[in-house]
Amino acid sequence: MFDPEEFRLLVPYAGCSIGFELAPFPRRFFCILPNGLLQPIAAPAHHPDLLIEGPWSDFARYLLGNPKALQVSGNLELAQVCQQVFSEIDQDVGAWLDRLFGTAVSNVLTPPLQLVTKAITTGIQTIQQDVSEYFQYESSALAPQHLVEDYLFEVDECRHWGERLEARITQLEKTLKSDETT
Repeated sequence: MFDPEEFRLLVPYAGCSIGFELAPFPRRFFCILPNGLLQPIAAPAHHPDLLIEGPWSDFARYLLGNPKALQVSGNLELAQVCQQVFSEIDQDVGAWLDRLFGTAVSNVLTPPLQLVTKAITTGIQTIQQDVSEYFQYESSALAPQHLVEDYLFEVDECRHWGERLEARITQLEKTLKSDETT
């Protein structure tokens, strides 16, 4: 069941129309009601205030917060609000699509969208886990901070002694040359 609270951000846009064209399905148009919910309508007399179009296979990415997954034209402020509304919907994808597109379209779209949503979520979790494990493993291979500081101190000491040795060799060469000329 839909919670009208999910659509509260659309209330200021009451009366605006939104069109969805998700190939291969025909365009669907909705009007934003005063309570923020979307009501299916016939094609509006004018171009819809917001048109979201592209392949239905990219709709899951759009629902997951990627606004560039589909082409969005019209009122960009409304588009941002819609994106935020869609990202807040945490109900069953099937119920949401059923409300938005009707049962016939929902029955076709729900299984692949559930698979895509699950695959993306699982992929993100796997990457986070892999990175976490990598850093855990690599951090144990790093030298402790005090050993790194000791090493850097010894390198600085070697440079200092190298400079002193070079100055002494230069001094000895000058002494040898002056002894040879006398």
